[in-house]
Amino acid sequence: MMRRLRPLLDNDGKHAQRQWSLESIIETLKALTVNTVKQADTEYQILASPTESQSKILKLLGIKNIATALKWSIIAYLIDIQH
Repeated sequence: MMRRLRPLLDNDGKHAQRQWSLESIIETLKALTVNTVKQADTEYQILASPTESQSKILKLLGIKNIATALKWSIIAYLIDIQH
């Protein structure tokens, strides 16, 4: 995972100017949202479009289908492997 994220981390400035850390990447991905929509007697869930930052991270990780990533709890996986 870190190898895939290396371009993001390497091009992120130095020291206090850094925007990204593993923790901030995880927090950014945790903010992916699924909205519940009710229409008449039907309720369904819609995955919100990822932000520019989320899209960049997902692309680096090689995740093309966000719904599948959520289905397989990729975010929980990312949290587990940092410990």
